[in-house]
Amino acid sequence: MPLSYLVDQLKDDVGEVIFLGIQPDIVGFYYPMTQPIKDAVDTVYQQLAGWEGHGGFSELEAPEE
Repeated sequence: MPLSYLVDQLKDDVGEVIFLGIQPDIVGFYYPMTQPIKDAVDTVYQQLAGWEGHGGFSELEAPEE
């Protein structure tokens, strides 16, 4: 399923879709999550209940081509 299709379906249900990315330390199959990644996931999880706007995270903007 294309990601754009998923986004369109979610927008129909919730109105706004925000993607939040966490850059892993190591990218590869079967590598375990490192502690910094686990900590980042925990931080995001703790902020979900009171999430407003961008959840306190800065927004990245793609450069125009």
